[in-house]
This record gives sequence, structure tokens and C-alpha cells, in this order.
Amino acid sequence: MAGDDEQGKPIELEVASLTQLSRAAALGDAIADATRDVDMVLFALETVGWVLLREVPLGDVVVRRGVVGPGGIFAIAPRPGRWSVEDLVAVDADAAALAGALQLPREDVGALVVLRGSAQGPHSWHHEGIDGVVIGENMLLEWLMSLPPRLGEDTLRRLGRDLDAEGDRVRRPPPVMRPHQG
Repeated sequence: MAGDDEQGKPIELEVASLTQLSRAAALGDAIADATRDVDMVLFALETVGWVLLREVPLGDVVVRRGVVGPGGIFAIAPRPGRWSVEDLVAVDADAAALAGALQLPREDVGALVVLRGSAQGPHSWHHEGIDGVVIGENMLLEWLMSLPPRLGEDTLRRLGRDLDAEGDRVRRPPPVMRPHQG
């Protein structure tokens, strides 16, 4: 396949690179779908004292997803039913950034890889100093709700203030539209 650059010179594109781009785009779409579905599960936690974090800038890192609640603090990486060690490494970095920003020990902030549409129970994963949990989307809410309380109300309020200190960095879910009942 060929095209022209800005000076009209021919550019050769390899079919393999187009296939790789297509696969990367499909994976990006699958991750976006997984993120949307996992967010819908996490929104339910708001009614019982948890806060959903979305795209929170913390220094040089943007924590893509996380939750803060009575059972703890977790960075979250939604995935489309499959995951890699790189996913665990990335969410562990988010957890470390979250711990640093909140001035908490790293071990107080968990790292979760959440598999879209899966009922897989929590599976602890340890790889070269990276710790995390891989869990299915269908088990996430039940698992988080089953955690013993680790954070008291005062701590949760402080964390909310710390995360919201520079503007609306804690993202709330959009209101749920309910059909008129009459």
C-alpha cells in the first residue's frame, strides 16, 4: 500500500503495520467498553459511601480509575476479559501514585485488574514486586462490599478533601434517569 507525503514523495506502508494498527484500535475499543461496564458497577458503590475516581491527575501520573471507601482504596484497570502482566504493572503504578498523593503507605492502596463480563473470583497476583488482584466484573461489587472496614468516616472525609483540593478531581457518576412511574 502506498501514499504520498507532504512533498509528494511516495510512502510505502506495510500491510502488517496496518493489521497491527487495526488490532490496537480494536483493543482500545474493547478496553473502552470494559471501562464503561466496570464504571456502571462502581457507580453502585456511591450509594454506600464509596467514591469513584476517574481520570484523576496526580503529579506526572493520571490515575485512570479508582475507588475510595470503607473497605479501602483501590486503583482499577478494567480489561475486556483478558489481561497481561503489563496491565498489572500499570495499575500498580496508579496505586503507587494514589498512595503518594494521599500520603499513605503503598500497601494501603490496592491494585485491581477487573475483567469485563467475568465471574472470576478474586485472585491475588504477585510478580517481581508488583502485587494486585485480578477479579471478574460480576464479582467486584460483592467482593468490595465484603471487605472489612479499614477506613473510618473521618479518614474518608479527609481523603475526599485531599482528592478534591484542586478542583473537581473526584468524578461523580452522571445522574441515573429513571422512567416516570405514574
